[in-house]
Amino acid sequence: MFTMQNLFIHGPWWLVRNLLKIASYVLLGAIAVTIIGFTLYAENPQGTMQQITIDESGNTQRKHLNIDWPEGVYSLSHLALPISADDPLYGRKEAPPSPGIKLGDLTLHGEKGALEISASYLQRQRWNPFHSYTQERALRFMGLE
Repeated sequence: MFTMQNLFIHGPWWLVRNLLKIASYVLLGAIAVTIIGFTLYAENPQGTMQQITIDESGNTQRKHLNIDWPEGVYSLSHLALPISADDPLYGRKEAPPSPGIKLGDLTLHGEKGALEISASYLQRQRWNPFHSYTQERALRFMGLE
């Protein structure tokens, strides 16, 4: 069966394996590490989010977050992390109207090479589909929740 994972240059877990190696050998006893990623299942080939935590003793816990990976999104831009899907300028198509241009779901059609900027730049993910989860974790970490 074809999934989004077939399109990646590297499978999404190659980086996770390296981070886990560092966490378990170099940082053991110093800090806890939490990695959020997606896992593919037969019943949900688009993917669902999973949290992997390694505590200071090197113990690993996995937790399924019951958050589905959004259809049509293959990766997140680091610029998208603080931006909600409802942001008027950078949010999804269904976000409240922007007073000017709407960059969140910008789709331009035309001849290759006609624009001063790369068309691939215009396809960048500009909002975080997991914004509420990210915000909740950040507020909890800072003791503000």
